[in-house]
Amino acid sequence: MLNMFKRFFSIITIIVLSVSMMTILPGVTGNSVAATKKTVDTTGNSVRIYGIYMKRASGKANPSDAYGDAVLIESDGKYLLMDTGASRPVKDSMKIYESNLVDTLKKMGVEELDVYISHLHKDHRGGLKPVCQNFKVNNLYLPDLNLCKDYHTPNTDKTINALYYEQVDKALQGINGRNTRIINLVPDVPGKNTHYDYSSDLDKPELQRLSEAMNFAIENAEGASTVNVGNVKGKVIGPVGTYTMKQFASQDGAAGSQEGHYLNNTSLVTMFDLGKMKYFTGGDIEKIEEGKLAARYGKSLSADIMKVSHHGISTSSSDTILSKVSPTWSFNCNNGYGSKNTGRNGHSKYGYYYGVENGKHTIIFQVNDNRVRIYKDTNDNGIPDERPVTGWVSSNGRYQYYSGSGYLQKGWAQLGSSKYYLGGKSGFRYTGKHKISGVNCSFSSSGVLTKPGKPSKVKIRSMKSTKKKVKIKWRKASGAGKYEVYRATSSKGQYMKVATLKGSARSYTNTKPVYGKRYYYKVRGTKSTAGTTIYGSFSAAKRSK
Repeated sequence: MLNMFKRFFSIITIIVLSVSMMTILPGVTGNSVAATKKTVDTTGNSVRIYGIYMKRASGKANPSDAYGDAVLIESDGKYLLMDTGASRPVKDSMKIYESNLVDTLKKMGVEELDVYISHLHKDHRGGLKPVCQNFKVNNLYLPDLNLCKDYHTPNTDKTINALYYEQVDKALQGINGRNTRIINLVPDVPGKNTHYDYSSDLDKPELQRLSEAMNFAIENAEGASTVNVGNVKGKVIGPVGTYTMKQFASQDGAAGSQEGHYLNNTSLVTMFDLGKMKYFTGGDIEKIEEGKLAARYGKSLSADIMKVSHHGISTSSSDTILSKVSPTWSFNCNNGYGSKNTGRNGHSKYGYYYGVENGKHTIIFQVNDNRVRIYKDTNDNGIPDERPVTGWVSSNGRYQYYSGSGYLQKGWAQLGSSKYYLGGKSGFRYTGKHKISGVNCSFSSSGVLTKPGKPSKVKIRSMKSTKKKVKIKWRKASGAGKYEVYRATSSKGQYMKVATLKGSARSYTNTKPVYGKRYYYKVRGTKSTAGTTIYGSFSAAKRSK
C-alpha cells in the first residue's frame, strides 16, 4: 500500500510540475499567447498605453484614406479604448478598418472595455459599432452636447444632436448595447461644466428616427468630468474655449472645413495620472484651443507622454502648448495621413517621437514604478515584443539612450570608451559647448566628450614578483587624479579592481591570493570633473612571474 501511495504521489507531482512549466515557459504549445502576455505585469501601478496601428485587413483602398485614431489604455486588467478609428475608407471596402481594429483588440486579450470618443468626427468614432458588437462595452464616454451645440455638417441638416444619438444607437445595436452606460463628459472648468438637457430633444422631429437611442440616453446617461480605468485616473480639463461655426469661416478650405475646425477645437482634453507620471491627450484640438489651454494651465500641463493632436497636421502642434506639456515621449496616430512633419518637428524638440503610420507597428508605453519602457508589436499579434527598445534612439536628429533593460538614461553615461552627457527632462545627448557643474565641456557632433579630455594612457615601468606578492610601478599619466589597479588570472580574462590610489601614487604592492599562481595586471588613470568620473585608457596587461 505504501509503494502504491508513493507511485501515485510521484505521478501527481509530475503532472503539477508539467502544468507549471507550461505556464511559465514562453513559446510552449497550446495557450502560449496568453502565457506570453502575462509575463509583463499590468496590475497595481503598472500601465500600458497602446498607439494602435490600423492597417488594411482586406480589400483595396486608396493610400490617402484616413484610418484615424485608436489608443488603448490597460491598467489592472481593465481597458479603455480612446477613439475607434474610421469605419471604412471607401464604400466598397467596409471590412478594412472594422475587422482590423476588432482583431487587434482580441489579440491583445480584450473581452470587455470602456470606450471614450474625443469628438464626433468619423475618423475617431467610425469603428464604434463593430467594437460594441464584439466586446462588452461597460461605459461609453461621449462629449457633452453643450461643448459643440452649434455644429452642423455642410449642405445637410445633420446636427451634433443627430451625430450624438447615432453613436448611442450604434452602442445599442451592439450585442451588449443595453448593458452600456452613457457618460457625457465636460471639462472641470467653471462655465464649461454645465450638462446639456437631453430631454429637450424628445420633440425634435428630425431626431424621431433615433427615438429609441434618445430615450436610452436620457434614461441611462449621466454626466462626469473624470475617466478612470483600473488604477489610472483621468481628469477632463478641456476644451476651455467657447466656439461658434461662424468663428472659423475664414479657415474654410484651409487644411479642413469650417465645421471641421469647429468640431476639432471642441475635442475632449484629458490628463491621466500614472502614479508620478502623466499622459496628455487632446483629440484633434488645433492652435486656437492649444493657446487657451496653455494660457489657463501653464506649466501644470506638463506631462511625460502625449498623443499628438490632430494627426500632426499643421493646424496643431504649436510650440505654445508643447513648451508647457514638454513631453518626453510622443506618439502620433496619423493612420492614413502619412508623414506629418509639423507634428514630428514640433514634438521631437522635446523628446522621443513615433509616427504609427510611418513605423507600421503598434507602439506600447509600459509605465511601471514611475519608469517607462517602449515596446513595439512588430509581429502584429497584439503582444509587445519580448525586448523593449534599447540603445541609441533617434528622434528627428536628436538622440536618447536606453539601457539594456529598456530605461531612458540621463546625466553622464560611459558607453564603451566614450563619455556622453544626456541632459534635460528627455535625456537628449549634448553636442557642442556646455557648462556642466561649473566646468566648460565640449562634445563632438556625435555627442562624445572631447573636453576636458580623459587622462593619458598609463605605462607600466616595471613589475617585480615573488611567490607571495607583486609590486607594480608606472609612469605618471597626464590628467590623472587617481589610479585604478585591476587583476585577472588570464590576459583576456575578467579583470577585477583590486585598488584605487591617489594621483600621487606611482606603485602598488599586491599580495597574491593563491601562493605561487601567476596573475595579469593593468592600470588606468581617472579624474573627477563636472560631476562625473572620466576614465583613461588601460595600460597593456603585464604578467607576474
